[in-house]
Amino acid sequence: MGEWLKDGEIYYIYAEYNPYWIYMGWWLYAIPTSDLEKQKEKPYPKDMSKWDQATWLNYEWRLESLFRGIGLPEFDSFRNPPDSPFKPDPSNYCPVFFHKYPGGVVCETKHDGREFIKKDSENLGDYSRIVRERQLDHIAKAQEKVEKEREDEAKKAST
Repeated sequence: MGEWLKDGEIYYIYAEYNPYWIYMGWWLYAIPTSDLEKQKEKPYPKDMSKWDQATWLNYEWRLESLFRGIGLPEFDSFRNPPDSPFKPDPSNYCPVFFHKYPGGVVCETKHDGREFIKKDSENLGDYSRIVRERQLDHIAKAQEKVEKEREDEAKKAST
């Protein structure tokens, strides 16, 4: 997964559900629109290792900047109580993002995500479709892997 947001790059920001392990839940991600533009006219590569990776927006300072830049409520309203050792609960902030931007939003970033500048885009539908296809393909591949592991274990147990 990408870690750095390039200065002046245009990103598609979207929410995605992670159904696995300790990161289960809704999270916000940023993917360069240049990666998505390459895939508008042709199918994306089925080999996931060829994808440019999205950046998980898991740092509070990035989320605060994003919310400020796209006109959502102050991020402080989503924090856990001050004495809590936990990060803000995405089950609180992702629905707010979805309500205003169900198809995602396009932003220019500056200073590694310390500033998000909302941009108009005619391509939100395309970007959303590509990201959802990727997500569904990723989930299907993960399910196939789990099913194969179960079958292998069942074979071992029966011998």
